Formats: sequence, structure tokens, C-alpha cells
Amino acid sequence: MRVCSHQPGSTVPSSDLCKDCSCSSNMDAQTGLYTVICTPKHCNTTCNANETWSPPGDKCVEYTCDSSTSPPTTVESQTTCPEYNPDDCVPDSTRAPMFNTSTLNNSAPIQGTEVTDAKGCCKTCQRSVCEKKTEETTIEVGNCKNLQPVQISYCAGSCGSSSKYSFALNKTMHHCSCCKEATTSEKEVTLTCADGSTRVQRYTSVETCGCEKSVCVKYSRRRR
Repeated sequence: MRVCSHQPGSTVPSSDLCKDCSCSSNMDAQTGLYTVICTPKHCNTTCNANETWSPPGDKCVEYTCDSSTSPPTTVESQTTCPEYNPDDCVPDSTRAPMFNTSTLNNSAPIQGTEVTDAKGCCKTCQRSVCEKKTEETTIEVGNCKNLQPVQISYCAGSCGSSSKYSFALNKTMHHCSCCKEATTSEKEVTLTCADGSTRVQRYTSVETCGCEKSVCVKYSRRRR
């Protein structure tokens, strides 16, 4: 059963050119998404050899006319895009912010290193270097410490930030993001105390890191 994440009534691309498909108002109990309903329509199943096209609004789906059959028929192919998060992109300092006067009251994004492929389907960008690192350290709590160094993980690297003046908004626009933990886990280490006793110390270990939008802190230099 096909499902869709759009609102009921929204058009859904169909691999069968002789059917119109859309999101129904019926919800699939397993996925929690709306089911797809298709209705037949009068059409011509043949096509011109070697012809390619995409349905309106969906550049990730492409139909090719297969001339190996008689008569030629359409074959569907779908592009799967790699994982993409715009917060992980480095802003392009060589480009000016693109603002439209119709969006002055909105939060307009700063043009960055984001690019779309030739088909207009997948987006990519120059990724910021924010990654997990590890170092050996000795944990000391009071008069207790671990006898063998442990590997402690942390996040380090740069994320996209920029500050550019917008003539359209008549002010400087700021875009900030920081390198921080994305997922963590709880771990334990045994500490040995000066009196010979032991205790268990829990700590948070970083598993993955990523860039996350943050509030830009205003910095002002004091005059002497």
C-alpha cells in the first residue's frame, strides 16, 4: 500500500501514466500517513522513442521511453538523494545575501554554498568540519580517580557563520551555528579512592556531532 506525507487531495506522482494519484483522507494505521488513491484516466500508453520527461513539481522522478518494446512504452526511474541538512553547510562569503522586498517581514535565509543538481532534484553543499574527537584523560572526583586513562569523546570544528549588511532590510544580518553533540550515551567508570575504596562515576559520552543553529551574541569592543 502506497502512503504519502502530503495533505489530502495533494497530487502524487504515478508510475502509471494512465492513472491520476492523490493523497486520500484515509490514514494508514501502521505508518500514520495518508494512503494513496489512484483513478484511471484515458491516455495513450505509447511514447516517442528515447523521449524523457519529469512530472510537474517532482524533478526526482524521470520517465524514459523504452524503444525496445513494440510499441515503445514508458519506464519510470527515481533519484534517491543523499542525506542533506542545510545547517551543516558553510555560508559562501563571496556571495551577497539574497533578499526580496516581498519577504521583508520574514526571516530570509542567507545564500550559502548550497547547490542543486542539473535535474533540480538533489541539494548538496560544502559541509562544515564538525566532528567527534577523542582524548585520553584521567577522571578525578574528590580524592578518587581512575587508575587507567579513559577515552573521552567531544565535538570540535567549525560551523557556518556570517555577518552581512542587507540594503533591502537596512541592517546587518547574522547567521550563526555551533558545533555540538547530536547524540550521546551514558557510560560508567570505576574510581579508586585514597582509602582504597571504589566508587562508580557516570558521565556523558558524545556519539555523533553536528552543526546546529544558534543565537548570535552581540559583541561590542570597548573604547579606551
